[in-house]
Amino acid sequence: MARTWLTVGASLLAASNASAETFLVNRIDDNGAKHTLRWAIEQSNAVNLNDPQAKGNRILIAPAGAKPFVIKPTGDFLPPLVGPVVVQGVRTGRPGSPPAVVLDGSELVAPRTPAACPGATHAYDFARGAWIATRIIGAGPNVRGYYGAGLAVHDSHDVEISGLEIRNFCAGVVGVRSNNVNVHGVRLVDHHGAAGLIFTGDDGNAGITSLSFNNRLADSVLLDNGDGFEFTRGTRDSVAEGNYIALTQPLPEDGNAVEFALPGNNNSLIGNVFTRYRITSVSLNAGGANHVVRDNDISFNAGPGLSVNGPGSVIRNNNISDNGGTAVALTGSGQRFEENTVRNNAGIGVSITSNTTTGVAITRNAIANNAGLGIDLAPTGPNANDLAADCADGFPDCDTGPNGRQNFPLLDASSRWTAGGIVLNGSLASRPGQAYTVEFFVSRAADPSGFGEGEVHLGSAMVTTDSSGNATFSASLPGGDPFGDGTASGFFTATATDSGGSTSEFSQALHLSR
Repeated sequence: MARTWLTVGASLLAASNASAETFLVNRIDDNGAKHTLRWAIEQSNAVNLNDPQAKGNRILIAPAGAKPFVIKPTGDFLPPLVGPVVVQGVRTGRPGSPPAVVLDGSELVAPRTPAACPGATHAYDFARGAWIATRIIGAGPNVRGYYGAGLAVHDSHDVEISGLEIRNFCAGVVGVRSNNVNVHGVRLVDHHGAAGLIFTGDDGNAGITSLSFNNRLADSVLLDNGDGFEFTRGTRDSVAEGNYIALTQPLPEDGNAVEFALPGNNNSLIGNVFTRYRITSVSLNAGGANHVVRDNDISFNAGPGLSVNGPGSVIRNNNISDNGGTAVALTGSGQRFEENTVRNNAGIGVSITSNTTTGVAITRNAIANNAGLGIDLAPTGPNANDLAADCADGFPDCDTGPNGRQNFPLLDASSRWTAGGIVLNGSLASRPGQAYTVEFFVSRAADPSGFGEGEVHLGSAMVTTDSSGNATFSASLPGGDPFGDGTASGFFTATATDSGGSTSEFSQALHLSR
């Protein structure tokens, strides 16, 4: 849905700009005089506030004279932008160079000082031309706050911001109860009171609304922010794509590269890089469903990699590697974790701890060399299979818990690996008369527990248990050289996934050579 908006919203702005007013900014001072940024925002707002059918304006910031072109607001933060409006900084360097236009908040906020930024409701009084702060509780990036933005959009729509570097505010760009806000090609640096960017549906009293939607952050660089960016309090159908979010130095107070706090549904993270953060890098927690997390690189963070709390999300084709804790924590039924690379993390590969989480399909991934189990269904460590003798009803796999603690397959010593291919024989004991997908993997090493990880996905087979809950299989798999480098020894493992999507832990590893 967010991608649909990108086409519709862009064409809407392009059409409206054909007859829009353009306000030129070529002065760096902030006295409200003509051609200052404050003047341009006030002029554009006056047009849009007085005409609900306004065609839309453009604020064009064109550097003049000596570089760098640094605008430092004084006295008070800039007024919020009333859409439809495009704010564009003209680039003067080579393609890919940082923006020539810098918006710097260091005259209003003490740089790198979280205490200068309270958690507060921040509302603009257009009649007085001033910001009013209420509900002030605490300070710093880990409190509720959209106070002190470099550029703000409140209760508005169709705002585009590009070509700027925004630094040293409490937050770089903030959209509050607004829709179709498109922020792209910007640098957001050193915002320690909240985040580089926030889209929030906050009702002004820390409550949730559905008024923040179809917003976008794209093709931008976010460095050294308290949180990289946040989608909070009902934000839905929004996307962050193609961004680079990182730390280059320690923060005064640690945050996440991205945080979804009390979000709405259907948000997407696509093709971003998240790196060097100290606590959970990508935290999609406290609500929201059906998010998409794909094609991202979540690596070299000092803390855990990815946490997703909410049902129905799809996590696909991400690299989640070399992080300092659990790579992936999943809470919320019906998620799909597929075709991801999970390697060299200092904790569990994929962890599910909630006893009420079921139907999480963990499929076709490359999981290897993590300090904990490749897949761990709580409690921590390998879970023994439930056999018929353990179960009151006389059938195997009778327990509850994360993914129902689905039993894993057993690989048989009669399996073989030859130059022509791999044959894996084995059995599965689970619920009677049910169909299961058994997936097969090989790794250069097993977990120290003797249970496997899954470095290379080899293929899958469908099995159906008999009336006693037992099934056998013999899977012929191609690939005489699964590692692609001539390695002739490996540890083979398997998982089982039931028809509801619940995947087991990896089986005990079977060592084979060819």
